[in-house]
Amino acid sequence: MYNSKLLLLPYFALVIIAFSINFWTGIRGVFPIDTFLHYDTAFKILENEVPIRDYWVIHGISLDYFQSLFFYIFGVNWISYLAHSSIFNSLTTIFVYIFFNQLEIGKINSFLLSVFFSILAYPVSGVPFLDHHATFFCLISLILFYFSIKHKRTYLYYIIPILFGLAFLSKPVPSFYIFFSFLIVLAIYILKEKDVLLLRNLAIGSIIFLLLLFIFFKAQNVPIRSFYEQIILYPLSIGEQRITNIFEMINNRIFNYKFIILSLFLITFLLLKNLNYKKLPKENNYIIFILILFSIVMIFHQLLTKNQNFIFFLIPLNVGLILYLIENTEYKKNVILFTLIITTFLITLKYHERFNIDRKFHELQNVNLNSSISSSQISKSLYPLKWITPSFKDPEKELLIIKKFLKQIDNETGNILLITNYNFIDSITEKKLFMVSRNYDDVTIPSKDNKFFLSFKNQFTKKINENNIEKILIFSPKKNMSLKFKNNLLSYLEEKCFDEQNLDFGIDKIIFKKC
Repeated sequence: MYNSKLLLLPYFALVIIAFSINFWTGIRGVFPIDTFLHYDTAFKILENEVPIRDYWVIHGISLDYFQSLFFYIFGVNWISYLAHSSIFNSLTTIFVYIFFNQLEIGKINSFLLSVFFSILAYPVSGVPFLDHHATFFCLISLILFYFSIKHKRTYLYYIIPILFGLAFLSKPVPSFYIFFSFLIVLAIYILKEKDVLLLRNLAIGSIIFLLLLFIFFKAQNVPIRSFYEQIILYPLSIGEQRITNIFEMINNRIFNYKFIILSLFLITFLLLKNLNYKKLPKENNYIIFILILFSIVMIFHQLLTKNQNFIFFLIPLNVGLILYLIENTEYKKNVILFTLIITTFLITLKYHERFNIDRKFHELQNVNLNSSISSSQISKSLYPLKWITPSFKDPEKELLIIKKFLKQIDNETGNILLITNYNFIDSITEKKLFMVSRNYDDVTIPSKDNKFFLSFKNQFTKKINENNIEKILIFSPKKNMSLKFKNNLLSYLEEKCFDEQNLDFGIDKIIFKKC
């Protein structure tokens, strides 16, 4: 009994560390357009609204539903919001720890590298974020593939495609890149090992997932065409534009990933050395190849995306592979091992300071985080979030503006469509507010010259007509919504008659009238 408790101790410790570090970073300031991305949308699901059908999304929907489940269980509040991402960080860390133990790199090494992973994984965002969900669902799928072929756990074959599906529904990119890499290694494995059962069960798992997704869409009256446009086609059109500038991006940003690239070189060198020196277990070869491709894909993804960097968790993950490969060489293992662990520790400290402490991910690195104030001044549901944003040096001033806007909403009559990147407002007002998109920027919303302009315009006007919208309130303190976006907005209303009013403290009001 005592021994079993002792064996579980590292797991408990990792859960506490992974949960705590993420929760701590998730209360340290906000970057509205990213921090609140899934807050009101998850709340809207509780109000029986459906992503794609009722509001425009250009990324997946699974994260919204996961968050709505947390809101349903724990209430609509900031603690519930961070519990979601913190539990996810804990879960992924545990999978990584089990994986390291399977590689037999030593209990202490496995534990330390898992701690480093937990610090660099979800905490750089802190709040639920689509890139993180997509990436870590994929990573768990790859680890389960390794477990399944090593221990002949055939039932895991059914689960792997479902997890990849959830990753895709979190964000298609990088999920598709990772899945494609997985298919390459999978094809080699099946051809070499003649594992027909694996292929059959993966196919069954895929069919089950697609069938459930189809049934869900039919039950919720989500048009398949809308799903295809919003989740696949429109994001692809954005990606095409970025790929044309890939070489410029490589020149400007590739140095950011120097430690990841160095670890990949070491893995490749040691892998070739091992193949000449001693044959590795076949299942270990496959997972190493997959994770090499995984790292390359994630670097490629970061070069293309406009979201902030978050892939430094690859360093402790790759170091775990290096430690395993060293075990099968003639090198002085203890010296190299000690050097690698210390180096990884120092690198982790470097990125922990940059992203978790200084909050570079949410563009708060130039903000005095010590000047933050309690968000409970806006609503008790936002406790214990400490309010500070990149837009205002004085958070008291920003909170005063938000309170004025909330009062403005209280004074308004009729049905209101709200446009703002402060996407927590709907959840804290007593009035029902309508929304047409998850977020509002030049990338998310198609412009007039975009081929998906009509699709969004139709959804926009349908929202207005079906809900008898009388006015649109645009809340953008510091005017952080671009003029281009506002011009786009007005082009969606060109068939409507309306008056525009510019109010104080960043409020624009559009009132519909009879022509």
